[in-house]
Amino acid sequence: MATAARPWIVTPDTGQLLDFITAVFDGTELGRVPLEDGTIGHAEIRVGDTVLLAFDKRPDWPAMPSLLRVFVADADATIERAVAAGAHVLTRAATHAFGQRTGRVRDRFGNIWWISAVIEDVTPEVGMRRLTEPQYAEAMRDAQETYDRELRGRTGATTTCHRVSCILSGYILKTFRWSPGSSRLLCSDAPVLVRCPAASPPLSRPPRTH
Repeated sequence: MATAARPWIVTPDTGQLLDFITAVFDGTELGRVPLEDGTIGHAEIRVGDTVLLAFDKRPDWPAMPSLLRVFVADADATIERAVAAGAHVLTRAATHAFGQRTGRVRDRFGNIWWISAVIEDVTPEVGMRRLTEPQYAEAMRDAQETYDRELRGRTGATTTCHRVSCILSGYILKTFRWSPGSSRLLCSDAPVLVRCPAASPPLSRPPRTH
């Protein structure tokens, strides 16, 4: 029976993608349609009760990574299989307020997979109350921050940054870290606060007084 929604996953190599899904999620390939140039024009693979659709992107198309969530019996074991298949861990598995143990991985094509296992039946009311408990609040904070860092491309940036000072409206804000080749200025691991042209020299002077 067809599911109401079927997501597309578009990558440079659908064959490798299908191999990844098979190895990690025990997917069952339903078929593929090769084109004359050797690329795959259409493919389908079943994961649990859902069919995922895929095809090869053309070389001049932009990358189109997908965001997918898959429910499994054992989140930790599935994440280990994903890493063995070439993915890297984006968010470590943790137990969340609503009774799900969830982690995230990013495959070699940039797709991000939420990998979740239901370990406890929790009502919405109980789940909402739990969000204020330290262990669940920390799990939520880590999930939000690791996702934000991954999409901003800031993972590990602090190890390759130079220290500079930037003046905005005549004031020294504080010491920022600047990554070579980037126009983004970072303050510790906080979100980007300001943008300055990469070619502009670092500036520093005493703050104005009133």
